Amino acid sequence: RDKLAAAFKHFGLAHQYFFLNAKGNEPTFIVLSLDFSNLYAAVSGEECLGKALGISLDTREAFSSDAISAAQERLKPSDLQEWFNNMNTLSENVESRIMKLLLSLTKLEKDNNNKLKKDSPHSEKYKGMYREVLTHKMKSKAAVDSTNHADQSESPSFFAIHELL
Repeated sequence: RDKLAAAFKHFGLAHQYFFLNAKGNEPTFIVLSLDFSNLYAAVSGEECLGKALGISLDTREAFSSDAISAAQERLKPSDLQEWFNNMNTLSENVESRIMKLLLSLTKLEKDNNNKLKKDSPHSEKYKGMYREVLTHKMKSKAAVDSTNHADQSESPSFFAIHELL
């Protein structure tokens, strides 16, 4: 229990530092956020899953057009392409993490709603968010399919996940 508390403390401090200093450290911040999110998700309960989701959503600025512009200014073209490849992989991981968390939260929400009386107000917050993620994923896939034959040497001006987050 002490080791788990220490892990939360250290991850929290590292997350706070990289959240405030994400520019130039985007991949590190995203990997740290995914690990921190996984740590919270390993502890059961809606509150911890909600915190895990919040931590995953914190990665938004790392995928912003400002982050892309800053990377284009500081990196050589060969390093920039590697950065884009890493960020694309990380965006897929973040999207997958968010989908899994929202699915778990949606199931918990459904179970909680089933325990309530029929005339009591029922929450569908996570169900709505999960639908938004699924819609975004379908739109993103369609956009990728339609631009599959486009020139791949151009750097993207945005990451699709930024809209989702």
